[in-house]
Amino acid sequence: MNDSDRNRGRGATRGGWIALLALLTLGACAGRQAVVESGPAGGRGPVSEDRLVAELRRLADRQEVHREESGRYTYDLAELEFSTAAGVIVDVLQVEADGFSAIATSADGELECVYFVGSAPSPRRYATVADDVACRP
Repeated sequence: MNDSDRNRGRGATRGGWIALLALLTLGACAGRQAVVESGPAGGRGPVSEDRLVAELRRLADRQEVHREESGRYTYDLAELEFSTAAGVIVDVLQVEADGFSAIATSADGELECVYFVGSAPSPRRYATVADDVACRP
């Protein structure tokens, strides 16, 4: 009896464990950052600053509903059932008991907007007003 015969039926192989670890890692990352080929905001083509602003406002709405239901904000975009328009990357940067901050960027990195509310600090110097979306000048 060789090693492969002994291990048959014992569960995952080393390659299987590596694949599982990779999936778990990707899943953890996917919870914090959303970028998809198409989403509820729809559309393809160049991303505008207006699109980034709209995505952050949608995120803020989802966070508020989640907080009303669960008593907390979350980093986990999958938990919020939040996905973005093509070419937009959204990331929750910080979560506090009574606030959060987030960033939206175009996939090419040319555009950037941020949002913060409550006790979460502003993630960028150009964002000076809480509960309002500010975009990089």
